Amino acid sequence: MALGADQAIISRPSRRRVLTVALAAVAILAALLGPAYPARASETFVVTTTADAPDATSNDGLCATGGGECTLRAAVEQANASTAPDTIIVPAGQY
Repeated sequence: MALGADQAIISRPSRRRVLTVALAAVAILAALLGPAYPARASETFVVTTTADAPDATSNDGLCATGGGECTLRAAVEQANASTAPDTIIVPAGQY
């Protein structure tokens, strides 16, 4: 097919290029918005039991299982959810 002087072939962007641009935009937006949880100051978590149970909510800054105790596992989960340097105090006992 011959084209006239005032005609041109307009190509559609490939799916790969569209996906690449979309993923780049999402990555930039995620970097600008920061972490999904708010930044906290350094915390000190005091383990109160030798039991092994997870934290009820691992990014709220409170070391508390469903039973309200602070286990070593719950303290580590809280510290891992924070970007600040946290301290965990572990009393003597078998964990």
